[in-house]
Amino acid sequence: MNGRAFALFASCSGTGPAFAARCTSYTLYSSAAPGNDWAPVGASTSGLADGRQTGGYGSASVVLTGAGGYLLAPDGLLYAGPADGSAPWRAVAPIPSGCAVGPAQANGQPAGALLAAAHAHALVLACALPPVPGGAQKKLIFASADGGASWHPIEPVTAGPAPGAFVAPALAAATSLAASPAGTVVLGTNQGIDVLPAGALSWQRVVLAGAPAGGFSFVGMTTDEQGVAVPADTAAGTVWFTFDGGRDWQASSVSGS
Repeated sequence: MNGRAFALFASCSGTGPAFAARCTSYTLYSSAAPGNDWAPVGASTSGLADGRQTGGYGSASVVLTGAGGYLLAPDGLLYAGPADGSAPWRAVAPIPSGCAVGPAQANGQPAGALLAAAHAHALVLACALPPVPGGAQKKLIFASADGGASWHPIEPVTAGPAPGAFVAPALAAATSLAASPAGTVVLGTNQGIDVLPAGALSWQRVVLAGAPAGGFSFVGMTTDEQGVAVPADTAAGTVWFTFDGGRDWQASSVSGS
């Protein structure tokens, strides 16, 4: 990003597919690209992943844009800074009250709070609440137009555990979140992909031909129309693409699989 590479280093004791779990510390590093001169991105982006709301373990995540980046720390505090390494990253504000970042999923992303950026200052946050009996998981969707200094629900509702927060589909567990520059929100789950088109009032479950078992571990939007999704099962041998803003997705075989 802007001639620099970023990496989140953590001390974790997870094993196997969940190698990024049970983390106790984190530090955000950056290096000029190409190069191998890694250094912390400011003292504020190093700390303990004590997970005050997660029983001893926490997770952190990084989101980069063309102009800068964001670090969501285990305690729910958001940090931001330039992507060119010209200055240390600094604290912005906490994410909405009651939204716990949570421990790491197998893909390394937080289990409770998923952060995405549409562009430099427009952020989206999916707050996944603990599953209720039967496995349903309520997800509250918030947006920020000022780089995380303040948050508001994307669309109001009149019921739910946090009145005023837009509620995403509850039938699946959230794994990854993305937003396009146009404002479309894409939610990857352990069952598939849900899309909230820009300006829409309801989510759309994407119908996938030959959907991978276990859903997706990553979704991302590179432009208003183009995006990519990676199956949770690495043996699936496919990567999924959209070219119409997330409405339709097609699988593409990975070379050599």
